[in-house]
Amino acid sequence: MIAPLPATSVPHGRLWTVEELSIYLGIPVFRTPGGSMLRLPNWRRDVFLLARDRACISPRFRIHDLRHTAASLVCDLAVRWRARRDSNPQPSDP
Repeated sequence: MIAPLPATSVPHGRLWTVEELSIYLGIPVFRTPGGSMLRLPNWRRDVFLLARDRACISPRFRIHDLRHTAASLVCDLAVRWRARRDSNPQPSDP
């Protein structure tokens, strides 16, 4: 569950972790259905492991592997988009 951010402005110019942002705003940014802060251990137990087991995926598959999968899909999409764009040139503006 994602909570709406309050109207307070967040200082720019730095990268914030979710936990730092939650502390700064005084509310959990990502919440569990019960309303507490979503943390990796409870998400892993309540969501990831359950989904992995239901999908009959090897127990060796880790959350970090999803990052590699996502990166591969984004790269593939960009290559296909670029190939489509290059094979269908648009008329240039006058």
